Amino acid sequence: MGELDPLYRRIDELLELRARDYPRRVEPTWSELQRSFDELSGRLREKVHEAPPGSPPAWPLGEALEAPVFVVGYPKSGTTLLNGLLDAHPQLLVIPSESKHFSDFGSDTGGLARDGQLDALQARWVPRLINPTGQAPFWLLGRPLELADDPYLRFSARLYALGRDRPRQDLLSVLAAALEESGDAGIRAWVEKTPDHLFQVDRILRTYPRARFVQIVRDPRATAAAVARFSESGWGSDVLATSEGIESALGAAREHSARLGGDRYHVVKYEQLVRFPEQEMRRLAAFLGVDYSPRLLEPTAGGSPLTANSGWADRRVVGTIHALSVGDPGAGLDARSLELVVARTSTGAQALGYDLPTVGRLRRLVVTARARARRTASKAKRMGRMATS
Repeated sequence: MGELDPLYRRIDELLELRARDYPRRVEPTWSELQRSFDELSGRLREKVHEAPPGSPPAWPLGEALEAPVFVVGYPKSGTTLLNGLLDAHPQLLVIPSESKHFSDFGSDTGGLARDGQLDALQARWVPRLINPTGQAPFWLLGRPLELADDPYLRFSARLYALGRDRPRQDLLSVLAAALEESGDAGIRAWVEKTPDHLFQVDRILRTYPRARFVQIVRDPRATAAAVARFSESGWGSDVLATSEGIESALGAAREHSARLGGDRYHVVKYEQLVRFPEQEMRRLAAFLGVDYSPRLLEPTAGGSPLTANSGWADRRVVGTIHALSVGDPGAGLDARSLELVVARTSTGAQALGYDLPTVGRLRRLVVTARARARRTASKAKRMGRMATS
């Protein structure tokens, strides 16, 4: 029995409990799982640092290393589904979880020495490669308890070897290279998905001038309803902030498409994707420069069937595309919230072909002002309760 086997068994048990509770972060399961991940990452780092240095590994991915594809979009618009559909394509290397590299990780680690950066990267990604979403699939690199060679130790060792070999290489491409063990010359691009990289396009282009982007958009009423559903499980809820964020995302789709052109920026509509998946994925394959494959119709993570990332239990189908979220896009929103979402997003949504009611400028201002007043009053009430408690 390997020295890490008891820890791997404990994590396996906690993953099942976490999946049962999803999307809620139920204690003590949530905290125990995070502590176990931290312990595992630390012990793997110790093993890497104790091992004698070997010769630098060959860098995989070739020219594709500097030509990534970023999947972006407002949260709960379908980015997880889209990333999952690309996951198993043999000509793509798809990072199976959100890096947040340009939205927070890079800023948090920029002042560290190279090994400190690699420590942070390894600690972030060992858990994500065990389970990227909180639901099955688990153990994307393989189940260590069933393998003679620990895949998480191997990944950690490759990450450090590659990152040290090129100390100025951007860490996100180091991660992609560490995940590509075969050195397959057939890889034409690597893919990363972080929704709010949507607002980091210029920063990304400064690091990766050849980068391309795929943005998924969705009826803003459905997006807001999905965010609200997750908020019930602990996300926190602010319909005004959500509406403003969706408004900005819809505007970004138009602005980036016009500025970068269709060969660099591709927009997918969620509703079209789930209703006509083959048509949309053929268009996307052409944009990416890869061969069309039926595997583009089967969402996976690390090659294993992906569970739909939905706040509704009956929509968490596995390994397939569903259109259960299409129909009544505002379902679940109260009338006041729905009015606010429409007021903020109707112009941008209409420009992308969504059939939302037209809202005049004055009405938009009035609805927004009321929402801000409610938010201020609610905050004052909370502060008053805290002061008297």
